[in-house]
Amino acid sequence: MRKLLSILTIMLAVALSASGYARTVGNYNERNLTEDGGNPKKMPFSITRIEQQSGQLRLWIQAGNDGINNVANLVNNGKLDAQLSDGENGKTVSLSLRKAVTCKKTGTYQLEYSDASPKGCTVEKTEYYLNTPVTLVKNRDLAIGFDPDFLWLVEVR
Repeated sequence: MRKLLSILTIMLAVALSASGYARTVGNYNERNLTEDGGNPKKMPFSITRIEQQSGQLRLWIQAGNDGINNVANLVNNGKLDAQLSDGENGKTVSLSLRKAVTCKKTGTYQLEYSDASPKGCTVEKTEYYLNTPVTLVKNRDLAIGFDPDFLWLVEVR
């Protein structure tokens, strides 16, 4: 409950403050915030693209070389909280770290972060994403918080 209140407090601070970093990612607006209005480059990850598929929202992320292991630890230890909000009510939603592994001859596989690549796969590319079972529409947003240091807000443009 304390974390939920902290996220709501940060969201209120967003509404009252112009500090932070905002940008457009496809059909979505994303805003990165730090508690002290600091540099978003110090955040554990950045969102590079956002996709909605079959009731699941995928937030594709970039975290640097060792950074993805840090993100995995945050997710596995419950330090990243996700909340879906319609402006009046908030609901905590699950968040998992997954990866898309592209193999040279057999295509792309969607896997849990900790899963090994398929047998015989010559990996060409691995991309990581946060997955949550939500559908974003107008006037509904997703907040992901690393209490109390960082907040990511995502909404439909």
